[in-house]
Amino acid sequence: MTAFHTRDSGARVEFDSGMRRDTDAGKPRYDLIPTMPIRRLAELYARGAVKYGDDNWALANTEQEARRFRASAERHFMQWKAGDVDGEDHAIAAVWNIFAALCIEAKLGPSDEGVCVLCHGYLSNHDGVVCPGADHDRI
Repeated sequence: MTAFHTRDSGARVEFDSGMRRDTDAGKPRYDLIPTMPIRRLAELYARGAVKYGDDNWALANTEQEARRFRASAERHFMQWKAGDVDGEDHAIAAVWNIFAALCIEAKLGPSDEGVCVLCHGYLSNHDGVVCPGADHDRI
């Protein structure tokens, strides 16, 4: 069984009631995230689960799949930015794809290849992709 512990910054906040708590300083503030876009994101996850199955996106485990999420995020962002009104929630679709790419990138771990700042192609041969510009720089 995992032994859990309670982190302690050593700082305390005391309330009028006498209750004391550790300070919130330096901790994530999930309470500040607006609920409306989170609901729209959850609705998109639900539609995706109906179409592809629960957590299908999480099966991705290659850089090629992460690139596909990033490309889709950029496409949806540009459609949202252009004001496309075609029945799709392009803003949330961009966010969804960014979330998926972040999760797959975390699964893959750090890469030492570098990405080209001009064409976003990989500077070394990875999943069959090679940056066409030999003089391009890494980011």
